[in-house]
Amino acid sequence: MKAISLLIISVFLFSLGTGVLAQETELPSPGLLPDSPFYFLETIAEWIGTFFTFGDLKKAERYATLAAERLAEVQAVVEKGKPEFAEKTLARYENQLNNSIALAKKAQVKGQSTEKVMAKIGKTTSVHLEVLAEVYEKVPEQAKPAIENAMKVSLKGHEKAVEALKAQDALGNVPETVSLSTEVPQEVRERVQTRVQQELEIEKALEGIDTSKSLRNICLEQGGTPEMCEQFPLEKFKTFKQIETFCIESGGPSEICVSLEDRCREFGVTTANECFIMLSVSTVKASSGTELKTLPLKEDPDCPRGYVTYGQTKYCCEDSDRSSSLSEYHYYTKGTLECKVINTTDGTLISHEINTDSCDEDRLTEWMCGNRNQASSEEYDCPHGCEDGACI
Repeated sequence: MKAISLLIISVFLFSLGTGVLAQETELPSPGLLPDSPFYFLETIAEWIGTFFTFGDLKKAERYATLAAERLAEVQAVVEKGKPEFAEKTLARYENQLNNSIALAKKAQVKGQSTEKVMAKIGKTTSVHLEVLAEVYEKVPEQAKPAIENAMKVSLKGHEKAVEALKAQDALGNVPETVSLSTEVPQEVRERVQTRVQQELEIEKALEGIDTSKSLRNICLEQGGTPEMCEQFPLEKFKTFKQIETFCIESGGPSEICVSLEDRCREFGVTTANECFIMLSVSTVKASSGTELKTLPLKEDPDCPRGYVTYGQTKYCCEDSDRSSSLSEYHYYTKGTLECKVINTTDGTLISHEINTDSCDEDRLTEWMCGNRNQASSEEYDCPHGCEDGACI
């Protein structure tokens, strides 16, 4: 019993020591690594240290420090040629960084100043992205998706920190924008950046919705017609299986209904009720002539519906029926898609294409603005036939 008490005291003292060390640098010394048989001691120490850290703001600062330690560990195990230990450590990094931001937001709601912790997140995530880019080049293909996801979480964390600091007029020397290193392939950079913007837009849309209300009331508040909203259930969805069943019973194609959970998780929505709200709000917006954006569009005379830029290229996209990969209602309206790709350095038009929804017997070719704000198309088998570019 005495030995166990001594072990607990030792672990607790160890946890205090690592916390102090982590606060001295942006990316601390990793200490024990995940490949060590004694790594569990560090996990216990951190848990005890967190347990005895009181207050949302203090916990937020601690989680920010722990996230940096996880990344230092990832860098170290990859350098040792043991990338197989990186994936679980990256998952802990993402969880701890998300916890830090969530607790800081909670503290802000209580009227506490989050300037210090948000400034720390804003500065360190820019360093984290550099480390992740370096690690990306050194891991095997099967480990790259985990690195990409960590990049997304880090980039998203930076965006949230900057937004919070701007609101407090406290940006200071925190970089307002960061980007992934050019060492990362362009395709990967664009995929990560697009996903970040998609998730941020969806989170913002969900933030303005009172999820305590019934789904029918939410539908009406978002501009849905009484006829449409009457079809929504009164009870909240507790499981994704319930959404799938509701979708099929409402006449939805089974191949779409079974994929709804995957679609929501792709956008960072992990609970069933929020998933249904996201999908239904998108459907309501599409059918009422407005749109749930998945990209931060900027206004421009050449691009009435806005544009996005990647490097020195500007992408404009205008879809007359405002198609969205989150909604089925656009299948029943014929639309025309116009897309332009412009070189921002000299203003030259790289490409300009116009496509109109069309039918091939019962199969519809639906044109829409894709993730990069470029032309994208989808094949859809209309349940009741296709006519003049729209399902009957």
